[in-house]
Amino acid sequence: YCDWYIEFIKPELSDQSESKNVAGYVLHQVLHILHPFMPFISEELNQKIFSAEQMLIGASWPQAVDVDAGQADLSVVIDLISEIRTMRSEMNVPLNAKPVLEIKSAQAEQKQLIEQMSTAVLRLARVEVVSFDSEGGFAKGTARTSLAGMDIGLPLAGILDFEAERARLNKEIKGCEAEAGKLRGKLSNEGFLAKAPEAVVEENRRRLTEEESRLSGLQAALNRLDADI
Repeated sequence: YCDWYIEFIKPELSDQSESKNVAGYVLHQVLHILHPFMPFISEELNQKIFSAEQMLIGASWPQAVDVDAGQADLSVVIDLISEIRTMRSEMNVPLNAKPVLEIKSAQAEQKQLIEQMSTAVLRLARVEVVSFDSEGGFAKGTARTSLAGMDIGLPLAGILDFEAERARLNKEIKGCEAEAGKLRGKLSNEGFLAKAPEAVVEENRRRLTEEESRLSGLQAALNRLDADI
């Protein structure tokens, strides 16, 4: 349940912190909600995890809590981490490399929230430090993107061999385009559509969707490399 929440609090789960207690409370409430749909499993988990004396079937229903503001705040941090992960993946940044995360044009509220969650950002986005600087542009060799009005940069000079990365991307794009072309050819063939089992047709459609998605990511990485680096 709540995968991002668990990721955020992992460093604190080794001791008796408030976060650990809150996580246990949330899990207990989830078991209450699951009970009507999974009565036996939820009762078993309730006994095994919480050593509960009262059965869930006789427990009160959890009360809803309004957390809209918290969700909105958290989404900024989640989107930032996800965007950095995407950039790293598309540009083949080594897992052990921890570049600086540069953020420009951040609003005061955004800066405050990111600073409050900096430990999670550094760990989950695998960056060395978060730097806020509204002056000037990004240095050459910086991969860039934008998010929620913020300009985001990852300085990759000294981390990536840009020419080798450009060659890799062009090679993968050609292979991806060739594979997608073959799949489109199959799916535009009336004979194939008429004779092939529906499961085979659907599998080819799925593969085409995957290839097109992969191609889009590769093109985005190449465009970023050509435009920014």
